Order: sequence, then structure tokens, then C-alpha cells
Amino acid sequence: MISSTTAPTNTSKSAGLLGSESNMDISTLGKEDFLKLLIAQLKNQDPLNPASNTEFVAQLAQFSSLEQMTAMNTNLEASLNSNTGIAESVSNAMIINYFGKTVTAESEFFAYDGEGTQELQFELERPAAYGTIEVTDEIGNILSSVNLDAMDNGPQFIYEWDGMTSYGTEAKEGVYKYEVKAFDALDNEIGVIHMSTGVVSGISYQGGVTSLNMGGILVPFDKVLNINDVE
Repeated sequence: MISSTTAPTNTSKSAGLLGSESNMDISTLGKEDFLKLLIAQLKNQDPLNPASNTEFVAQLAQFSSLEQMTAMNTNLEASLNSNTGIAESVSNAMIINYFGKTVTAESEFFAYDGEGTQELQFELERPAAYGTIEVTDEIGNILSSVNLDAMDNGPQFIYEWDGMTSYGTEAKEGVYKYEVKAFDALDNEIGVIHMSTGVVSGISYQGGVTSLNMGGILVPFDKVLNINDVE
């Protein structure tokens, strides 16, 4: 008695191609991989049980759809890159017009010319019962520390530093840093926005960030709060 055997179906052939006979990752198949898979399936199909015309046409339609989607993604990416480049060019052209203008930006650093007083600006999120303001050099040495009385919330507050340090010496020209800490009557700390004002003397591009140079202070353009012409 001769036992009968069943010819392998196209499904098993396809599974074999995707399994042991291929190292392709089906989650990242591109149009070229899809075409190679289709050709391999045709070459290895069972001649006694070939793929039907309907199945073959459906696979060709999938390939055509994949090719169109790939082309659309490529065109969309090119369009986005082009628009990004145009936007950056327009933004940079606009920033150049800020040369010589007085800018107020969000920053804890300020440039001191070594003479007279320096206005230190800050804004409180809500009224404060008390606070402190410290002026330090660039490496963190405390040069001046002053206690602040109760302050109401408003657009901004201005403190004038006379350039004198706690050591009884006058601060030299350079870049300094200040920090304001404010608290309510329950000793809860209040948010503070530090601000610095200066004349734009240059522009810096570092790490994809455009910054304005204000007397040696680099301030990211998105931190600018106000721009005015120099009087």
C-alpha cells in the first residue's frame, strides 16, 4: 500500500522564505525587499499548485502601494527640510536687524562696566514677604548679599547694585551673576524670573541655538523679552 503525500502549499513556502531562508526583518521591509520576496516566492512556488492570478495581482498592488508611499515620504521629508531651511534663513535675517538695539532677556548674568551702579531686574510670580539677592562672579564667589523687604507682584522689580563687594572693594568690569530668592509669609519659595538688559553686539550659533551677544553675555533668542532701539 502506497501512502499519499500532500504537496506543500504556497503559504508554507512563503513562511520558509521569511523564516530560515531569509534574515530580513519584516517590520522594516522596503520596496526593494518586497520585490525580492515576491520574485523568490514565484521561483519557489509549487508548479502543481501555483499562486492564483488574483493573489499575484494583489501582491503587485501592495508593491505599487508601498512604492507610492515611499515616494510620498521622501517628498514630504524633502519639503519639510526645505521649509525648515527657509524658516531658519528668515529668522537669521531678522535677528541681524537687532544689532545695536537694547534687549531685555531672561538671564541671571549681566555685564558690569566697572563704573556707577548696575540695575538688576527680576519679576516675582506672586507677592513676597521677604527675600535675598546675591551677586557672584562667574565662578560662584559671593561678592554681595542683601536682604530684601516685602515686595508686591508686578511686571518687574529693579535692584541697584553699587558695584561694591562684601570685602569693601569695587568690582571690576566683567560678567557677573545674580540670584534672587523670595519667600511668602509661610516660608514657601516664590518663582523668580531674572532679567538682563544690554545692547546687542553680535550673534552666536552653537549647537543649533541662536544666541544674542549682549556685552559678553550669550542669551538664547527665545529668551528675549523686549527689544528697543537705542535712544
